[in-house]
Amino acid sequence: MLVGLAPDQVRRLLGVPGALRESHPATVWQYFGSACIFEVYLYREVQGETLRALGYGILGSSQTVDAKRACFSEIWKGEVD
Repeated sequence: MLVGLAPDQVRRLLGVPGALRESHPATVWQYFGSACIFEVYLYREVQGETLRALGYGILGSSQTVDAKRACFSEIWKGEVD
């Protein structure tokens, strides 16, 4: 659902990231939940300066499917146009 989205689309879904970090070649947007960190990995398109979300990950003490779903549900803000 996030893969391929532009930064403004990600912002509509998840809000403003709590932190940004550069992890060459990606720009990582971090969203903080009560027991997890949801990361979105944005990369520049091959030609141009446009960023696109090409991956995401969930960091937390529990890596169960239920814990990951709970984290995503806590972070989720909206819907894609």
